[in-house]
Amino acid sequence: MSENKNRFDVKMIIPIAVALIAFAVMTAVFRPDMQTSGGRHVWLSTSTANFVNIWLEEGAIPTRFTNFNNYRSVELTDNISRDPYCSYPTGHTFMVYIIALMFGKRAVSVAFVKGCAQFFFGAEAVMFSVLLFCIIKRISRSSLISAVLSSVWGCIWVF
Repeated sequence: MSENKNRFDVKMIIPIAVALIAFAVMTAVFRPDMQTSGGRHVWLSTSTANFVNIWLEEGAIPTRFTNFNNYRSVELTDNISRDPYCSYPTGHTFMVYIIALMFGKRAVSVAFVKGCAQFFFGAEAVMFSVLLFCIIKRISRSSLISAVLSSVWGCIWVF
């Protein structure tokens, strides 16, 4: 009995595959514009690129992970004059910063930020489907029902 509990359920691959296919279809149909900063909420991508570029140049730890709108300069010597943006959580900025470090980037573009956002959205859809699969399987004890229902909700999450 304990051996069966520790085995990987192969049917878990179904919602993962469905979520990835739905994500690929959504990306192909809506074709996000990765090169420009146009569209709704354009300032989010450009601000994130600016915040990450400041962190890449000055270091995230010396700036205390603060999202500054301006680089340190002769005119802007203290943190208040650099116009910190306090309303935007640093979580997304941090993830883009880590990925930029992993790829050895010295500066990031809006296309890089949008690519990271697309990756995070796809990963969310897959993780959401797997989470639902595990919850539904625990309730229903049926792998097939869990796979079907988590696949449906994974598609709804993507679209």
